Amino acid sequence: MVERMKTVFTTGEAAKICKVSQQTIIRCFDSGQLKGFRVPGSRFRRIPRDQLYAFMRDNGIPLTRSTAASARFLSSMMIRIWLS
Repeated sequence: MVERMKTVFTTGEAAKICKVSQQTIIRCFDSGQLKGFRVPGSRFRRIPRDQLYAFMRDNGIPLTRSTAASARFLSSMMIRIWLS
């Protein structure tokens, strides 16, 4: 199986990657500091990878190998859940 980098994150996933609370991510999203979109017909928010990385850079959150590893780990987890 080819491992792919996740391109869109939930607020919970973004919080884990940034090492902040989910509520912090939600507040930043709602205030416009963190760009993303809402899933049509729901209250759920989604954050594109490039926007998450830009947010991290702009706010001094280190973008390290462990950040990329977290994104890959979350991607592989979601693939396994989807396939099961």
